[in-house]
Amino acid sequence: MIEQKCIKYNEYTELLKGLLRISNKFSFVIRSDYTITENEKSVLGLFLKYLLFEDEVESWPGTVLYGKKARIFYYTFNQETFELLMKTSSDIYEWLHPEKPEDLCFYDGDKPVFASISHEHDSFLIENDGKTITEFEEIKQSQ
Repeated sequence: MIEQKCIKYNEYTELLKGLLRISNKFSFVIRSDYTITENEKSVLGLFLKYLLFEDEVESWPGTVLYGKKARIFYYTFNQETFELLMKTSSDIYEWLHPEKPEDLCFYDGDKPVFASISHEHDSFLIENDGKTITEFEEIKQSQ
């Protein structure tokens, strides 16, 4: 589990580099009970060509809404989107309304491997068959 602290630029960079090696998709959300801002629209536009699909949901890794909904946007995670994520933010917890969509999550196929809850400054690696954390530790040791 990643400590509940602000992940600053160097750590954010290393986190995304590690995730790039073990995941191929990421998501973020915009809650339906919030008015979408121009900043959020701009971020959606930056990533539009990498959009895989979007859906209306009541939950996503780390969060359950009761009686409310959100739009979740799934994108291809590759070197190009890595660069866009780096240009768009320097901190995992900057992914927060009203400036940006919220709660970055990364996936290996359809299995989440990392999730964040931006407004709580919480993030965590997710075990998938004992694989994710082991792979991430190996990546950190090889750097």
